[in-house]
Amino acid sequence: MKNYTLLLLSLMATFCSAQSDNVAKVHIESKTKRGDIFILFSTMHDENETKTLTKINEEVFETEIKVATPDIYMFRNGKKGGGVTEYDNTIYLEPGFDIKVFIDENNSKTPYVITGKGEVENQILIKKVALFKSLNESEIKNSLDLNQTGEEARLYFNSKYDVILKSAEYATCSATFKSIFQKSVDWDIEGFIVDYAAQLKLKIDQKNNIKVAFEYTNLKKEKIALASFRGKYVYIDLWTTHCAPCLLQFPYLEKLKERYKGKNIEFVSISLDKKVTEWENYVVKHKIEGYSLYCPNEEDAFMSKINLAGVPRMLLIDPQGNIIDYKAKLPSDPELISDIDKLLIK
Repeated sequence: MKNYTLLLLSLMATFCSAQSDNVAKVHIESKTKRGDIFILFSTMHDENETKTLTKINEEVFETEIKVATPDIYMFRNGKKGGGVTEYDNTIYLEPGFDIKVFIDENNSKTPYVITGKGEVENQILIKKVALFKSLNESEIKNSLDLNQTGEEARLYFNSKYDVILKSAEYATCSATFKSIFQKSVDWDIEGFIVDYAAQLKLKIDQKNNIKVAFEYTNLKKEKIALASFRGKYVYIDLWTTHCAPCLLQFPYLEKLKERYKGKNIEFVSISLDKKVTEWENYVVKHKIEGYSLYCPNEEDAFMSKINLAGVPRMLLIDPQGNIIDYKAKLPSDPELISDIDKLLIK
């Protein structure tokens, strides 16, 4: 009987350990509180399958989440019942991880810090995100020789990630993490190649003085054409209601509209939602002001001309209808104001 009891206790301990090993813990402290809640979801799975973190106090949120498969997750600061996203970022989780995330956007040097079990993998992920942003904003437009072939461009971007992939920290990571991380790097590079092709096409179009045009409907079912803004600069925001980074930009876009009211620039949002009702409901519910249009076909002539590969995507059009920036800065980027101001004083 004694041996049977010991065996039962051993089996229970093993079972509990197995359950524990299938769980990752996430603790978030946000010094820059904007929303009421933090939610967590896998980037590989249905975004609607979210995990809401328990609110401990005004700055602290935490949760335990079952992680059947290691993955890169997104955590997002938002509002109860949905609404505009205020903050989002990525995190890598696998069974047994115990992560502590510290957010302080007022600290320009370290606005986002991760400690705990899983720290090494997440520090690598932070570096990748920073590298992606730097390449996305500068390298494609300014540093990359547009005379290179697509394959040469691919090798160029691959080489930029070598600083991470060949680091001592990366070498200590598991094969599972490396596989997932490499896949995310491949996605980055494919996006860069699409952007590179679009920038090259833009250069040729500008040389040949090729203009762009569209005609989409607003909530009143009125058709609004790009030509109706002729004589003004136009800043275009391409988005969908299911794109978290897109929704994050709306508060900043509204501030831009207010800042440049009465100036020689218009702000136009174009939804690419597959269902027109999703766009209509969101615009009405959140009282999106100004020009909000719906594109029923993301493969139409205008979208094809700009090599649309994903959203959010911002464009700048000059008063003559030419694209002057095929991938303009996001509304949340402080440098966008400087870019617009320079255009308006010409």
